[in-house]
Amino acid sequence: STGPKQCVKIDLTGDLTTTKEGICGGQMSLWLERWSGAEAIELAGAIASALQQGQPLQLSTPFAPHQTPTLTPSDQVISQPQLTPTAFLEPLHPPPLLLIVGAGHVGKALAQAAPIAGFQIALQDDRPAFAHRDHYPQAQWISTDPIEQTLQQVCNHPNLYIALVTRGYPLDLAALASICQQNIACRYIGMIGSQKRVQMVVRSLQAQGISAPQLDRLHAPIGLDIEALTPGEIAISICAELIQVRARSG
Repeated sequence: STGPKQCVKIDLTGDLTTTKEGICGGQMSLWLERWSGAEAIELAGAIASALQQGQPLQLSTPFAPHQTPTLTPSDQVISQPQLTPTAFLEPLHPPPLLLIVGAGHVGKALAQAAPIAGFQIALQDDRPAFAHRDHYPQAQWISTDPIEQTLQQVCNHPNLYIALVTRGYPLDLAALASICQQNIACRYIGMIGSQKRVQMVVRSLQAQGISAPQLDRLHAPIGLDIEALTPGEIAISICAELIQVRARSG
């Protein structure tokens, strides 16, 4: 839009008797407003920075000709968009963050697949030769610190998912123990491995005093059962489970 801000109504119903193409159907209204200049650049930068840090925002777009969009403090963010007589109020929530623990074949495939489903990626592995930017260009950040320290860096994200796809049982055990002991709030914890491996981890955690309610939230073996075999197929099954959990949690 190069002119004044305005509301544009679009009719998508079409004419089924004459068209040979697909028709979406329905009508919608679009608000067109041009963002330009230093003030708009600063506002866009503030939005991008906050969302990357996992902070929710609320954008208020006034309808008055000479008023510009503003941000509402994060503690006043509404749950759903609202249309008022004077402005459109739009909550901006950070995308879910998937912490992948383990930089092996499955971790790499998962980092490629999960962004397509709308997840930001963080990666932890104590092997710098595996956990680096060339292997994981999709990751917002990469950590080779111990898992206990890595969890501290993501524990405040409001929409955290964790996938444990490590190379061995001791790493699974250390990660899960730290998640439970630090009481990390996350929407999903999944762990790769056979039923035997899962049972070994659970028994070890129970021996450490980890309560049953904490362990009940574990998705293991990880992913939906689609008979996946290859790293790519396993990554798809994990993404399917992530989408399912996200949809059910609202």
